[in-house]
Amino acid sequence: MVSELMVDVLANLVKRYRRIELKTVCEILNIDPSSVGEIANSLALREHFDLYDDTLFYLAPREEDRYSVRLRSHYTEKFAIGQLAATLFRPGDHLMIEAGSTMTIFTQNITDVPGLRISTNNYAVASHMVSSNSTCQVRIIGGHLKADGGGCMGELAEANVRATPADWAIISPVGVSAEGEIMYYDAQEASFARAMSQSCTKTVVLCDSSKVGVPSRHTAIEPQDVDYFITDSYLKPLSQARLMRSGLRALRIAQVEVETASEIVMLDV
Repeated sequence: MVSELMVDVLANLVKRYRRIELKTVCEILNIDPSSVGEIANSLALREHFDLYDDTLFYLAPREEDRYSVRLRSHYTEKFAIGQLAATLFRPGDHLMIEAGSTMTIFTQNITDVPGLRISTNNYAVASHMVSSNSTCQVRIIGGHLKADGGGCMGELAEANVRATPADWAIISPVGVSAEGEIMYYDAQEASFARAMSQSCTKTVVLCDSSKVGVPSRHTAIEPQDVDYFITDSYLKPLSQARLMRSGLRALRIAQVEVETASEIVMLDV
């Protein structure tokens, strides 16, 4: 007989971390693997919870943490993803880059590519590229400036995007559903990402593994509209296969090596 009290305890734990492996649950709650399986299966029957690939997920949408927190959260994974993404681009390419912590970290990896053209609604991205690459052309996408690293949004920003066709749309969602939907908590951010994807020849999604399987409120684009989905090596093989079945064209896995990641997190932006 599964203890409902233990299911409640596990529910609170999963809510806190959004996704958590069963082996980690065993360590935190000090229970044996055979027991945690029964408790996890009971929790998966509740609304907003799912068990997949030996990992529990909390599916209720949650607002993003503050930008300063996100810059430090999963930093090594985001850095590795940015390194792999940078190999896609060639001199003269036109990149359209949205706002966000992953994008701020991503730009650390493209400063050596000469002659890039950058269109972005993110001042941190624009400032870093201008100061780090003298051959780069940078265009700010104007609009209504959101607080806390949200960039410029709204109808004006989207109109600017649609008037500026580019080679690559680089986006990073709040979450990705089990069906591969690229999702955002804020409707304006989802609409902006959709406009970017529609205005560019190819769409690249940069998404650390903690977001995969954890949906948000608004769908920006469907998986079949993504040309490259880049995540980190902490995403398990079964979850990788699940993503590919959703209709993604290409899934690329960045190997996370803590020793090679930069220790500087762009604190001057």
